[in-house]
Amino acid sequence: MNEAEWLAGTNLSPMLDCLWSVGKHSERKSRLFAVACCRRAWHLFRADHARTAVEVAELYADGEATEDQLSAARRATEGPAKLISDYWLVSSACGDADAPCAAQAARAVAAPAAFAAGPTAEAAAKALAFALAKAAPPRRRHGLCEEMRKGEARAQCGLLREIFGNPFRPVAFEVAWRTPQVVQLAGSAYEVRQLPGGGLDNAHLAILGDALEEAGCTEQSVLEHLRGPGPHVRGCWAVDTVLGRS
Repeated sequence: MNEAEWLAGTNLSPMLDCLWSVGKHSERKSRLFAVACCRRAWHLFRADHARTAVEVAELYADGEATEDQLSAARRATEGPAKLISDYWLVSSACGDADAPCAAQAARAVAAPAAFAAGPTAEAAAKALAFALAKAAPPRRRHGLCEEMRKGEARAQCGLLREIFGNPFRPVAFEVAWRTPQVVQLAGSAYEVRQLPGGGLDNAHLAILGDALEEAGCTEQSVLEHLRGPGPHVRGCWAVDTVLGRS
């Protein structure tokens, strides 16, 4: 995959493969990507234990929940199917009921850190894309499922770029730009969001961009992203760059 294909990509699998091939994968970011996919389909997560698993996984990604808490949240979602696999998740999402899909997607998101983060995130994302397509009103479902699935896949690829940025263009971020004010604003921008969707607040991100520019930041990719329309979510590559997170 080249840079142009990454920027225009609508197929998740080769994009995730690209991150691994260039050494830009991250367990934290992969988990936050899966969480963002789940939050896009939050209405499918009707069971409290499934929602809790996603929320705990999000906290765990940022070191705010323990491994034991993550394991407990994941165990609470367990049903008859014990194995997480791309096939099982996608096939369950193609069924009439979306609740099993949400539970299994939550299990994937809350997988132990030792699991391959990329594959489990991909499995959850694909399952949710199929589930959202199947949620179309029955009278409109014929002929629209594939279109809706592709639309959700495009949105998920956008989330992947939001979280991982452009792996073909490393950002040159100078430590001098990370002033106390900038760090404080970045922390606030990371915390202030709209729930349950989880989107970061654009106004806070724009203020962060202004503060960065005042601090001497000349990295236009960071400034433009912070001032862009988004959607922005936790794991946003520009905010992570300011906070020094990977």
